[in-house]
Amino acid sequence: MRILTTLSTAILLLSSALFSYEHFTFLVTADPHVGRNQLVDNEANLKNIIDDMNSLPGTTLPISGEAISPPKGVLIAGDLTDNGRTDWTGFWWKEWRDGFEGLFQTNGLGRLAFPVYEGYGNHDFSRGDVSALTAIYLRNRTRSTPVNTSENGLHYSWDWEGIHFINLNLYPGQGGFTCNSLDFLRKDLKNNLQHPRQPIIVYHHYYYGAPEHRWTTQEQERAIDELVPYNVIGIFVGHGHAQRRTKRKGITIYMAPALFKNRYYLCKVKDNKMIIYSRKENRWVGRWIKLFTRP
Repeated sequence: MRILTTLSTAILLLSSALFSYEHFTFLVTADPHVGRNQLVDNEANLKNIIDDMNSLPGTTLPISGEAISPPKGVLIAGDLTDNGRTDWTGFWWKEWRDGFEGLFQTNGLGRLAFPVYEGYGNHDFSRGDVSALTAIYLRNRTRSTPVNTSENGLHYSWDWEGIHFINLNLYPGQGGFTCNSLDFLRKDLKNNLQHPRQPIIVYHHYYYGAPEHRWTTQEQERAIDELVPYNVIGIFVGHGHAQRRTKRKGITIYMAPALFKNRYYLCKVKDNKMIIYSRKENRWVGRWIKLFTRP
């Protein structure tokens, strides 16, 4: 009996070690629109909110009083720039500014002190210039966490502490500027999950709702149907410049507020819980709690 008890204890300890995950934080935002309203200096405004992000580690969260650990990274759900190439590099009106590349780097060595995992939005190619898309293709080779990329090198996924993250850029669709992201979603779910019930977080630019910029209601239904069979913790979207939470077929969708409006989310993953804290102009303004299961 003593041998069986010892064996059972060993198995439990081994299982705990195999499926033990570190608590971690990450930030989510959208729509920095680098280059927007430069006559009133949007870049200076962005730098102020970036500095606020940089100041978070070591401070405490509201209610729980827990210390904030350095975020693993920052997800940015589209409209990185206002006009593509010139706002990406920083050349604007005969003078140089930092641009998206200078502010948000993949290794945390830009103005923002944490690795960035960005996806493009409609403004990033609004003038027919695909420089931002080309830059993302190149940046996918230098991510702080190695990523699984689509065949065209634009869409990507990775794991943090047992959570699978999927970036689908504009929205999960086929053809045009979606660059076949729906195909990548299907292949990624089939080939890159550690377990069929692994928790998943998806993010892209366009939100679910009224047909938006050619993303039809039928396409939205097709995209959400691909995700329904899986263990999706949530979908983060942008484009609306506001904070919002909705549900579609049981999956929670969070609209990330616009960074150029001084707003973003801090997400803390702890065991089987994700707490999303909303921050506006250097202060906490609310939170949501999402419970989920692990295999």
